[in-house]
Amino acid sequence: MEISHDLINSYGDSIPSIASTNAVPAIWESVCTSVMTGCFGYHAGDNTLYDGSVRFGFDDSYSGVEDGLVEVMSSNVPVTYDVSEIIYKTRVGYLQPAGDYTTTIRYIVIPIF
Repeated sequence: MEISHDLINSYGDSIPSIASTNAVPAIWESVCTSVMTGCFGYHAGDNTLYDGSVRFGFDDSYSGVEDGLVEVMSSNVPVTYDVSEIIYKTRVGYLQPAGDYTTTIRYIVIPIF
């Protein structure tokens, strides 16, 4: 998956990404606190990723936007049909400027043989 940037409105205001990464996701409440004007992140629903990593095993583990591609789904065996969920979460405080916030998200499938 690749997310182009934080959530941004037409005036250039942003809802910043949380500070955790795909490699080391964090519990939402620890990286999105009430003192922030807003925050944005995602949770990969595939509990077991490449090489058996369970870094998104906790339901409340979230990652922020990063440069480049990140892993959100994996299978260590051949499959003909596989489904996973990605949960996006945002919180905005009363100081967050109003507006329609957007970003671009691309999903890329990379087979490994």
